[in-house]
Amino acid sequence: MVLPGFDPQVFVAALKEHRPSFLHLVPPLIGFLANSPLVTPELLTPIRMINTGAAPAGQTLLTQFHAKAPSYTIVKVTVTMNCAL
Repeated sequence: MVLPGFDPQVFVAALKEHRPSFLHLVPPLIGFLANSPLVTPELLTPIRMINTGAAPAGQTLLTQFHAKAPSYTIVKVTVTMNCAL
């Protein structure tokens, strides 16, 4: 699923409705999942893998998320863009 923008209520409702097992997220959304009171460990139960990139996902952030959702795997992706002018 793709959402047109970030609204915490809509994002959480989509997680409840669709129960995804795989997510593509930027690190700030991993932080939201780890720290928001709207997100319960039960809500994160279906997640098995998260693909993250576009910004660093530090060990502290990953540890916070793992405390709430211990059954996941995070794949860090480094994206390099090349432009020719």
